Amino acid sequence: MPDANTIRNFFEGLKVKGLGETLFQDFVDDLLEKGFIFNEGQIVDASFVLAPRQRNTREENKKIKDGEGGDLWSDKPNKKRQKDIDASWAQKGGEDFFGYKVSAKVDGKSKFIKKIVVTTASPHDSKMFPDLMDESDRGQVTFADSAYVEQEETLKKYELKDEICEKGYRGKPLTNE
Repeated sequence: MPDANTIRNFFEGLKVKGLGETLFQDFVDDLLEKGFIFNEGQIVDASFVLAPRQRNTREENKKIKDGEGGDLWSDKPNKKRQKDIDASWAQKGGEDFFGYKVSAKVDGKSKFIKKIVVTTASPHDSKMFPDLMDESDRGQVTFADSAYVEQEETLKKYELKDEICEKGYRGKPLTNE
């Protein structure tokens, strides 16, 4: 049985060669061709993928933010291997998260993942919505939580049937509709 490092090294090799997305898309196309993905609506959501929290100095953090993080710890290769300079911080529900965010579009009936977008943790969930939608979604019902409520442009572009949950706010309660 391969261990986690073997699997990670395999996927890193795919990424370096630019084959990860191609392989995933070929798999989704095969599922579509064989009738396992029904294209009867989709569910969209995002999740955090946590990375180990970094313990950097203020100067190191400044260099990372300025895009100069690749030069840090060159004299200490073991320490450099442990640092993740691509991950970012986000806050949700008063809780801090460090890492990445995976936004996914799932087939509403089969629950197979049709498309994913990976970003650092900081962008809002709704920013990835246009990247997740494409022509294959035209006219379908779209389910999502309230983070995606202001996506009228993309909803209109692909004529999506809006089943996005809305949230009541002080002074703006939900209607019976």
